[in-house]
Amino acid sequence: MPSSSETALLFSSIARRYDFLNHFFSLNMDRQWRRKLVKLAGATDNARVLDLCTGTGDILLGFAGSNDTVSCVGVDISDKMLEIAERKVEKRGFAGRTELICTDAMNIPFADVVLLDGDTIRVEKLNPEVFTVLGPVKTPGVFPYPPDVEYNVMQALAFAGGLDLSLNPSYITMYRQDADGQIVTATFHLNSKTLATASGFMIKPGDVISVEMTADVRTRM
Repeated sequence: MPSSSETALLFSSIARRYDFLNHFFSLNMDRQWRRKLVKLAGATDNARVLDLCTGTGDILLGFAGSNDTVSCVGVDISDKMLEIAERKVEKRGFAGRTELICTDAMNIPFADVVLLDGDTIRVEKLNPEVFTVLGPVKTPGVFPYPPDVEYNVMQALAFAGGLDLSLNPSYITMYRQDADGQIVTATFHLNSKTLATASGFMIKPGDVISVEMTADVRTRM
């Protein structure tokens, strides 16, 4: 696993492009997901919201904007991400009831939550039996990966409706987290020889298949 300093460096290096990449790779669906999250959480009057790994603060802003009596604390390990979050908070006029803290989420400066008699903690099983397809495809998203089947890279793209050929994408990348927590990749250029290789490359649950956003693709959008 990467160290705290490595994680901070990684996110600081992409902070300036972070919001754009979120919007691009989700086709702006990330905005809808955040609104739904805030609605489902249902912060009540005078609630205090703690957002760990707040990044550039969009979820935090959603809660602050949902109720004028809600106060929010956002924690992130990247000072560069928080600089962007701070500008957003000030622009929206939420500075008086929003606090941003730069620290590791594993060492936050808050006391443990006190449980009362009858309180319940529910630990839900993570379901990794899915794969994700992003980028210039017709229907990007998360797709189920049943335990009794195997899919290759080209079949994964087919689940997403295939490539958006109007953008003339040039290559795709498969991202996978190995047993040591490291991210490994495999890249396939979109020519007949490499596509034959991609057809024989089996993906695993949890893999992310991304049609990469090259400069050429951006000019066609």
